[in-house]
Amino acid sequence: MGDKRNMVELLTEDAGTRDAERTKPETRQRILDSARHIFAEHGYAAANLDSIAAEAGLTKGAVYWHFSSKQDLFFDLLQSELERMQALLPREARQLTDMTSDPADAAARMLRSRFPAQGSDTGSAYLFFEFLTVSRDPEVKKQLQTAYARIWELAEAQITQLQESGIIGSDVQPEKLAIMIQSLIHGMMVSWIIDPKRIDFDRIVPGIARILWYGIGRSDPGQGGAQA
Repeated sequence: MGDKRNMVELLTEDAGTRDAERTKPETRQRILDSARHIFAEHGYAAANLDSIAAEAGLTKGAVYWHFSSKQDLFFDLLQSELERMQALLPREARQLTDMTSDPADAAARMLRSRFPAQGSDTGSAYLFFEFLTVSRDPEVKKQLQTAYARIWELAEAQITQLQESGIIGSDVQPEKLAIMIQSLIHGMMVSWIIDPKRIDFDRIVPGIARILWYGIGRSDPGQGGAQA
């Protein structure tokens, strides 16, 4: 009897440990990190909760504890990535206001920080592409539109602050510049996915930043025009 009672206690304690483990916030983050990798590598259509659970070292039940479906997990990951993008904006504005040299160099550092490092994990680029692919889904499209409206709004506010600091000309329209910069970043990301050898960020970003800062005219001080 004593052995049987001990076995029941051990099983109960083990089950309680598993329940505590699967409900931890850290477990939720492990699932999101795993989903980020699986969705980026295999695409939304081919991904499944079994592979995501295996990647995270968890049971499928643990995944279901936090997310009701693959779509629910994908939406949560989408929101997480968009919030991460929004959080970058204040830091990028500080990079421009803390300039100690050529403003185009500061703009280049800001742009370069948005792209994967040479030879690094390319998941963020492919995940972005996957979000666009799935944007035919009305709910995904709605989330993207809401998040990007917020991103553009924050970017416009940062540009306005830079204008007030005298770093950006007062004749620049913040809304148009915000859309242009985000479109540039996303377009370069898609181009890099298509041809990563040609789109060498370390090589091309400084020239692109100089064009962005000084324009395509012949007014770049001391440079004889924007050199790409």
